[in-house]
Amino acid sequence: MKLLKALVSVGSGVRLCAFEPTVRKLALWPWAIGAVTYLITTWGAFRLHPLLVEQLSPASSGWWVKLLIPLIWLFGWIALIAATLLITVMLVSILAGPFQTAIATRVLKLSGNLVPDELGLIHEARRSIWTETIKLLWIGPLLLVAFAIGFIPLLLPVAAIMGS
Repeated sequence: MKLLKALVSVGSGVRLCAFEPTVRKLALWPWAIGAVTYLITTWGAFRLHPLLVEQLSPASSGWWVKLLIPLIWLFGWIALIAATLLITVMLVSILAGPFQTAIATRVLKLSGNLVPDELGLIHEARRSIWTETIKLLWIGPLLLVAFAIGFIPLLLPVAAIMGS
C-alpha cells in the first residue's frame, strides 16, 4: 500500500512540476544545476580520458599489450562515466537542497496540508547541506561497492539493485 501511495505521489509531483508555474519555477533551478554539472563533468571526462589511458598503458610492446589497450580504454571510460555521475549527484544533492524544501513547502500549501515553520534561508541551507552530506557519506561508499561488484558477472544483478 505504501508503494502504491508513493507511486501516486510521484505522478502528482511530476504533474505539479509540469503544470503549476510556481513549482515549475522552483524546480527549474535543481534541473539547471544538474544539467550544467553533468555537462561540465562530461567535458572533463572527455578531456581526461586520453591522459588516463596514456598513464595506465604499459611501456612495453608485446602482443599482450595489443589486447590490454582496448580494455584499458573501455574501463577508463567506465570509470570516468561513473565519476561523472557520482559528482553530478553529489553537487545536485548539496546545491539543490534549499530548492527542494521550497518545492515541498509549495506543494504542501497547494494540497492544503500543514506547512512546518520556516526558519530562514541560512538555517535551511545549513540544515540541507548537513542532511545531504550525511546522505552522500552513506550513498558514496554504497555506489563504489556496487560499481566494484558490477565487474563480477554473477553479481551484476545485485550491483544493479544496489546502484538503484
